[in-house]
Amino acid sequence: MNPDKLTIGINANPAGLLLFGPSVSVDFSKGNFNSEVSIIVPFGLAGSSAGGVGFLATLNYLWHSRIGAFYLGGGIGYIWEKDYHYYLGDGSGNPYWDSHMNTFGLNVGYRFVTASGMYYRIGAFAAVAIDWASREHSSNPRPVSFYIKPALTIGYSF
Repeated sequence: MNPDKLTIGINANPAGLLLFGPSVSVDFSKGNFNSEVSIIVPFGLAGSSAGGVGFLATLNYLWHSRIGAFYLGGGIGYIWEKDYHYYLGDGSGNPYWDSHMNTFGLNVGYRFVTASGMYYRIGAFAAVAIDWASREHSSNPRPVSFYIKPALTIGYSF
């Protein structure tokens, strides 16, 4: 990573399949700063999503090393998904309802960079999620919850 030039990267994060969904991202790095914009498909093996879309924007500070950079920063996001709650429904026999979440959290990890421009990233975005729609249908409303998006990405820098 050359901190003196603007680097643009595109990456995919299949690790989101574990929790809150895989993502595709574009990131921009210059000097000690990195920003990333992600499109998330909110489908995780441990979740109850029946489809939707999400966005996440992060701003990170980079500490460069010979093989990459450690990063720490924060981010905000929005996720719309159609939740599937087979045991509750919405009272009309429809087991689906919309969930609208805003996320606010920390982004941490390490980015390993190869000479060819390929990079691999390991880390996580850990956040507080404010769900301002779906919990109105539940007998146990949880408008604030914990959200974690693991990062095991592979990408290419230009």
